[in-house]
Amino acid sequence: MRQWHQTNIPNPGYANTVYTNNEWNYVVVPKCASSIIIDSMNLQPGIDRSAKSFTFLRNPIERLKSYIFQTKCFDIDSTNKKIENVLHNYDNNDAHCYPYSKYIIKDDFDFIGTLERFNDDFKNITNITIQKMSDRDEATEINDMYDQCLNNYLVDLDNVYADDFKLFNEVQNDSANN
Repeated sequence: MRQWHQTNIPNPGYANTVYTNNEWNYVVVPKCASSIIIDSMNLQPGIDRSAKSFTFLRNPIERLKSYIFQTKCFDIDSTNKKIENVLHNYDNNDAHCYPYSKYIIKDDFDFIGTLERFNDDFKNITNITIQKMSDRDEATEINDMYDQCLNNYLVDLDNVYADDFKLFNEVQNDSANN
C-alpha cells in the first residue's frame, strides 16, 4: 500500500477503514458498494503493506440519494429535511454523507474506480462479476422525487461537495482515458 491517511472523521462508522485479501487493500467509502466489494472479494479487516490499494467513489449526488434512501425518506418533507441536515452538518457528520474528499487522496491508491463504471472498473481488481447492486435502482418514483428535491438545493450541494465533485471527475476522466 502506497500510503494511507488515517483521518479523523467525526462519526466514522467504517469509512476510511481498510480491508485486505493480501493482494489488495480496499479503503471503504460508504455508499460506494463497500459491502458488495468486501463480501464478494472475501476481504478481512486489516492492512497488508505489500498489497496494492484501491477504492471506489460515486457521483456525490447519487451517493446522497443512496443515503437518503437508506434513511427511509420516502416523501418530499422528510427528504427535504434530510437534505437540509446534510447541508447543515452532514446529518450530524454521518459517514454515509460525509465528503470522501476529506479522507481519500487520489495519489494514495493504485486504483480508484467509480460506481458509474463499476463493472468495467471492478475488472481491474478481480474477475468476479456482480449482477445487481441496489433495490433503489428499481424505485423510479422515489428516484424522481429525490431528483426534484435535490434540484432545489443544487447550488448549495455543489458548494458543500465541491471537492468530492472535483475528485470524482478526475477519477472519471482518468478511467475514460485508460
